Amino acid sequence: MLALISILSLTLRSSFVQAVVYQSPIHAINQSASLEGLNSQEFHRLQSQELLVDERLIAKPSLFNNVTYITEVGIGTPCQSFNVSIEISVGELFVPSASCSQSHCKGVRNYYNASKSSTYVRNDTSITRTYLEAYMQGRVSQDVITIAGIQVERQLFGEADSTVWIPVFGGKPPIEGMLGLGPNCTGDQQGRENSQEPRLPNPFLQMLSEGALDRNMFAMKLPSYMQTGDITFGGTNRDFYKGEIIQIPLSNRTEPPLSDVWRVDVEYARLSHPKAPSYDLSGYTAVLLTSSPGMLLPAAFANALNSYIGAIPRGPLPPTVACEIREFLPNLIFTLVGHDFEISPYHYIIEVTPEGYGRQCFSTFVPDEGWNEDPDTPKNILLFGSTFLSAFYSTFDLDNKTIGLAELK
Repeated sequence: MLALISILSLTLRSSFVQAVVYQSPIHAINQSASLEGLNSQEFHRLQSQELLVDERLIAKPSLFNNVTYITEVGIGTPCQSFNVSIEISVGELFVPSASCSQSHCKGVRNYYNASKSSTYVRNDTSITRTYLEAYMQGRVSQDVITIAGIQVERQLFGEADSTVWIPVFGGKPPIEGMLGLGPNCTGDQQGRENSQEPRLPNPFLQMLSEGALDRNMFAMKLPSYMQTGDITFGGTNRDFYKGEIIQIPLSNRTEPPLSDVWRVDVEYARLSHPKAPSYDLSGYTAVLLTSSPGMLLPAAFANALNSYIGAIPRGPLPPTVACEIREFLPNLIFTLVGHDFEISPYHYIIEVTPEGYGRQCFSTFVPDEGWNEDPDTPKNILLFGSTFLSAFYSTFDLDNKTIGLAELK
């Protein structure tokens, strides 16, 4: 079966990846925290029970060009550090190998050198992966990895001998690899070119199996412009949300590859103006992503939304929108398990300021035209990209099989 991330690439690459590939990014923030010395925080359990989470368990992701979310991962002994993109719809880690030639790893600053790590364990199984923003070929290796100060002793990961990064909004982000935080505990691993290729252990699940976490969950506040975010493993961070965390059950849909992604069932969507478009989404399931801002929606609804907000079509590229109109547009409301979740025009319309071009704004609404042409593709699928998740404090809990959403402070 065609892997989910490969399928998504066909839709979202054609819209956001090609957007302004010759323009400079809006801003590059590299405030990823070092792997030690973070301030302690007080956290609490979702079931009204306080949970103190050690300061080691906090990662501080940063934002590149309003699209790519970055954090720091260490591999080996002594530690070799890498800036990696965060992707919650895959469950693997890969970084470039020291054997990756400059032509195949152009622009990469840090490479994993197995010969410099005393804890490296040779594996050498060949792997090929296709993700939404990257393609990699290489081999499997094992070593100690460090995420948010947590050491995972026996982590298998991809050591890339060749990588191709797809530029989004003006160029390749300052990253070397990818950290997957998906829930891939059953089914086919997304991104594999064929079912004979190895399934790599999920770093998030590996933390639990080695006793590093009390709870099989993580919580996330995505960074915004000029502000770092927060990923907490094993608990939540009260500094970033207020009120109740509303728990949404993972969708019961498990046809491959839906069992390997964070997914929720959706009921309804509407703009918060009585004369604005609305859509009955009963029977639809939304896959949550962090690697793209795109919102894949039924074509009739996406086109109606773009028309309502005055978006100007540009073929396969994202339609442009007048930035000034955002303050006059209504919020977009999604109904999930009887609860309404609102995102503002400042979330569903992306602003970039590429050097030499001035300020530009783009709609994130992507029609699902062509989505159902492949008979193996799961039907009635939506994609809720970072446009949606950046509006909330979110939790991802495999113990309770829920995704939680709360209002940001």
